[in-house]
Amino acid sequence: PVKYGKCDPKKGQVVMIMGQSRCFGGAAAPQDRLEPCGDSGGIPKAVIAAFVVPVALVLCCLGCYVALLRRRYSQYMALEEDQDADKDTGGDLRSSGSVPASNIGAPTWA
Repeated sequence: PVKYGKCDPKKGQVVMIMGQSRCFGGAAAPQDRLEPCGDSGGIPKAVIAAFVVPVALVLCCLGCYVALLRRRYSQYMALEEDQDADKDTGGDLRSSGSVPASNIGAPTWA
């Protein structure tokens, strides 16, 4: 079926059946018919929603997971400014007030 011409909202759009070869053997060619205007045969909205909604939920969950991890491990993350401050003090950790991660939980009186 081939749609041609402008679509009239009241009448519809003319649809013509075109075969690859001419009709033969006494069969008459199909008549043109009017079909209502509307869907162009694209992807249904339900299929799009069935794909987009789960993807959006997964991305939302991943974002929440990243936020949770950043919050949970923020105490172990060091900014470059903090590392530069350690270099400025000559590497003396007592004056900067920070302790390397390898010394966490280790006795400090030794």
